[in-house]
Amino acid sequence: MIQSISKAVRQVVSKIWPNKKYNRINWQNRPSTATALGATNLNKIDVFCNDVDNALIQMDAGKLNIETANSMLASVSFDSETGKFTFKELDGTTYEYDLNLEKIPVSFTLTEDGILTMTTEDGTQWTCNIADLIKDYVFDDSDTIAFEKEFVEEDDEGKGSYHVTASVKAGSINESHLDPDYRSDILTYKNQALTAANDSLTYSKDSKRWAVGDAEYEGSATDNSKYYKEQAEAAKAAAEQARDEAQAATGAVVMAPGVLGVGKPDNTTIEVASDGTISAKEATSTSPGISRPDGTTLGVEEGVMKMIADATSLLITDNQELVVEKVGDVAQKTTTQLLIDTIAQKVANELVTNSALTTTLANYVTKAMMSNVQVNDQNKVPTSSLAFSMNQAIIELNSDMGNTLKTFNYNNIMFDFNKYDYPAGLYRLGTEEYMQNSPSISLAFSVILVLKNPLQDTLAMVGFPFERYGTIVFRQANTTHWATADWFKIEGVSI
Repeated sequence: MIQSISKAVRQVVSKIWPNKKYNRINWQNRPSTATALGATNLNKIDVFCNDVDNALIQMDAGKLNIETANSMLASVSFDSETGKFTFKELDGTTYEYDLNLEKIPVSFTLTEDGILTMTTEDGTQWTCNIADLIKDYVFDDSDTIAFEKEFVEEDDEGKGSYHVTASVKAGSINESHLDPDYRSDILTYKNQALTAANDSLTYSKDSKRWAVGDAEYEGSATDNSKYYKEQAEAAKAAAEQARDEAQAATGAVVMAPGVLGVGKPDNTTIEVASDGTISAKEATSTSPGISRPDGTTLGVEEGVMKMIADATSLLITDNQELVVEKVGDVAQKTTTQLLIDTIAQKVANELVTNSALTTTLANYVTKAMMSNVQVNDQNKVPTSSLAFSMNQAIIELNSDMGNTLKTFNYNNIMFDFNKYDYPAGLYRLGTEEYMQNSPSISLAFSVILVLKNPLQDTLAMVGFPFERYGTIVFRQANTTHWATADWFKIEGVSI
């Protein structure tokens, strides 16, 4: 019995104490007296049993409760296809936790009426009406540009999108739409052409007046080349007759160029007084005679009278009162230069928009001066075809480049929600340590949609939180108020 107790005690104690604390007595039977059954040996066993009893009480107080032990995890498993964790306790109880990784949006579509559809990895779809977030931009026709708007259900990239086409209205381009340098050159050419046309008209009238006379010029009927030619022919005939008569009467030689002889005054330009004095008659507005150059408009060079005045100082009657008003019913005179300047100014200010006149003036610019190619040549004038292509190039440069939705990975890049110059597109964000000025709701591992209008100073930012399914946050403002604009939240409904 004592040996059985000792064995049981050793088994218990070995579990409590890692080091041996009891040394065996190794009892011997009689006749040996080495292990006498006395107080010494029995008390040694008694003390050890007491220590074991205390140890058992201590062990029982500190042992692991079986209910607690059964709730401890026996194993953990993860299904990568479904995104589920399975936890199994010691008593066999299992728990599943679904991380919903398959619920992360992997694609977005936006309908014409503003319905945003998000499709997750498992094919589940979430919809949200964001029409109020997207401004409907209206393209108004101007006097020169016409717009056509068309929604294409599926474009070249397999997406639905609006297509806005701009075209220049026929006959709507005038000088105000041209480059200042081109407009200045064309205006200069036009004025030069107008001046040349007016000068040509004036010179043609003057030529007619001096050649055969013109009823518009008072006194020109008897003050022109034709008249003087006829007078000269009549004088020649009279002189020849006088010569013949003188020769017949006196036998004298009739004077001729380089020949001395007898001459007879025609009594028109040369008179003979009763005392035989010969004198030249002074020319008047109605009769021929000798005139003296005034030295201002007419001069004499080597015996030949020539006009020495230019057009700026020649006087002309202003019948249309363009420079000076009439005095009563009498038109006043002004200088030719002032009248030309006034006519040119009125044409530039009042007739430049007249299409018929513009067409006529444009004919003075020769086709050789026109160019369909942009060249650095001050002697070239752009054609309407070149102006149209230049305008189309400007429209193309300013067109909306945000029709294609681009994706940007900002997983390890700082994203500042107060920054307004991000390009339009989808931004995949990482943890919150890579975010600045984010809204109060957590946007870790979220998707941010940036919408911009390149023609106006407006934009919108839409966030799809990873941990809040069916929730959308958004902000919209112009660049001036972007950093202080409020954020708003939309709670979607699961479908």
